[in-house]
Amino acid sequence: MNGDHVRNFDLQRAFPYIPIKRVSQFKRFVYIKYFAHYGSFPTDDSAVWTQLKPPVILLGYYGGTEKLFDQMRKVFAVDPSVLDAENLDIYNKIPDNSVAVHVRRGDLANVKDGNYGPPVSETYFLDSITYLNNRLHSPVFYFFSDEMDYVRDAIIPKLSNNVKYQLVTNGSDKGYYDLLLISRCSHQITSKGTLGKFGACLNPNSGIVIISKDEKQYGPLLYTNKEIIKM
Repeated sequence: MNGDHVRNFDLQRAFPYIPIKRVSQFKRFVYIKYFAHYGSFPTDDSAVWTQLKPPVILLGYYGGTEKLFDQMRKVFAVDPSVLDAENLDIYNKIPDNSVAVHVRRGDLANVKDGNYGPPVSETYFLDSITYLNNRLHSPVFYFFSDEMDYVRDAIIPKLSNNVKYQLVTNGSDKGYYDLLLISRCSHQITSKGTLGKFGACLNPNSGIVIISKDEKQYGPLLYTNKEIIKM
């Protein structure tokens, strides 16, 4: 949100089989001017927007329903073949006792945003890792972040010696790689925002998802078979 990180349109890179058409700039202008509908989630979490008829352009953020989540799981099927050789190797080696740790920094690191709430602290990550390391059998923690130097400096040195981990250094320009790798992990420790949460939702199996105790945005997690823990 502060313009310091790459924000590409990666939807078709992550899910290349989804047909998407590009509209002309003129049509886009007309739709925004005359046929715009603005979502105000989480203030409004209704599904009224699903009943709108064309012409309409949907802007903003919208609440979901359990029915929409079922459809989402069918449309957004993970295809690991979109990964490059290095990430595909990581994907194939992720074990069943894996935990994805999404450490979002950048725009949400120091600023309290009205939609996201206060940023999560390093204590949150350390407590969550300790909890899962004690609860699970010899788990492996995979770290994903737009500021991996923070992970190296603020979190890794404070981990217990018995914590097994791996840093996945894709960066924000390969965020869709991280999404697919997060979805491969059995459990997730999430940050503010929804990357880690959607990654958890793309994994069809049961698992544990840890969120911040003041989290407001559950996303489609509410409709999964995940155990949600506030830390």
